[in-house]
Amino acid sequence: MRTAIQSLLLTALLAYPASAQQVLFADDFNDGNAHGWQEFDGTFAVQNGQYRITTTQFCQEGRAIAGNPAWVDYAIDVDFFIDSGLSNAHAAILFRVQQVVSGCGQGRYLQFNVFPTFSGYCRIDFSGSVCSAGIERPMVTSLRQWHHARVEVRGTDAYAWVDGRYAIHAPGFVPFATGRIGLKCINTNSVVYDNVVVTGLPNGSAWNEIGAGISGSNGMPTLRGVGALIEGSPTSLLLRNDPRGGAGVLFAGLTTQYRPLAGGILIPTEDLVVGSFLLNASGELDMTSPWPGLVPVGTELYFQFWMFDASAVMGFSATNGVRCVAP
Repeated sequence: MRTAIQSLLLTALLAYPASAQQVLFADDFNDGNAHGWQEFDGTFAVQNGQYRITTTQFCQEGRAIAGNPAWVDYAIDVDFFIDSGLSNAHAAILFRVQQVVSGCGQGRYLQFNVFPTFSGYCRIDFSGSVCSAGIERPMVTSLRQWHHARVEVRGTDAYAWVDGRYAIHAPGFVPFATGRIGLKCINTNSVVYDNVVVTGLPNGSAWNEIGAGISGSNGMPTLRGVGALIEGSPTSLLLRNDPRGGAGVLFAGLTTQYRPLAGGILIPTEDLVVGSFLLNASGELDMTSPWPGLVPVGTELYFQFWMFDASAVMGFSATNGVRCVAP
C-alpha cells in the first residue's frame, strides 16, 4: 500500500506547504529522571535513558501520568518492552486521563493494552480490578522485545497501531472528553517505556465515507480510512463484511467520477488500480502504511474496494468510497 499511495501522490505534489506536527509533550528519559511525571503505586526508575515501571502483586497498578488535563485530540507515540515471561504480562498506554489516585482501578481514564496474543481497550472509572467496556482483538506481540505503539485520540474514538500494524478501534467514550496521558504496569510485571511523544491532531477527521457499495455474500461491504495523515504516522484502510476468503482490487484516485459499473458505482477516478488483495476467512482486510512526506495541505485522495463475488448481482461486490484530505 505504501508504494501505491506514494505513486499516486507524485502526480499531486504542488508548491504548497505541508502540514507540521504540534508537539505537546516529549520525554526520551535521556536526562536521567522522570520529572514531569506523576507516579502512583509500583516502583519507578530511569535507567540507561529508559523508564521502568515494576509491580509485584495482583492488581497493584504502577501508573505514571503526564501532560495537560485540557488536551482533547492528540496522538501518543511510545516504545515499550514487556520485561516478563508471564502470559498475562502487558503494556498499557493511558489516554484521556481525568483522575488518578492510589489503589487498584482507582481513577478515571481509558487505556490501550498490548498482551502477547491480543490487544485491547477498556475504561477505568473507579472500577477496581474490572476494566469495563472492553474490546479485544487478536495480535501477536513478543515479550522481551522492543515495540512501538501509536494511539490516536479524536472526538469520541481512538485507534491504535503496534509496530505499524493496525490493532484496534475504541469507540464512544463520551464522558472522557479531555485528559492527560499515562504509562502503566499491573500485577507481577515489569514494563520499560521510552521515547514518549504526544502530538496535537488537527480539528475534525481527515476522513469521511462517501457513496454506497454493492451487497454480496457477506452482506454490505464497508471501507473505513483511519490515521491522522501526518508524515510517518500509520494510515490504514479497513475492509469489513467482504467475501470470506475472497479477493479484490483497490481503486485510488485524486478525484471522483461516479461511473456506473457492474450494477454499482465506481467512485474514484482510476488513477491507480492495485490488486489482487486476499481477504481473510471473516471477510476482513487491514491495509496499513506510513503516510508519506511532502504531501501538500489540502490534497484529496479517494479509495474504493471491489471484490469478485459470485453472490452479487453481476459477480462483483463493492465497498463504499472513502475520502481523505491532507491536513
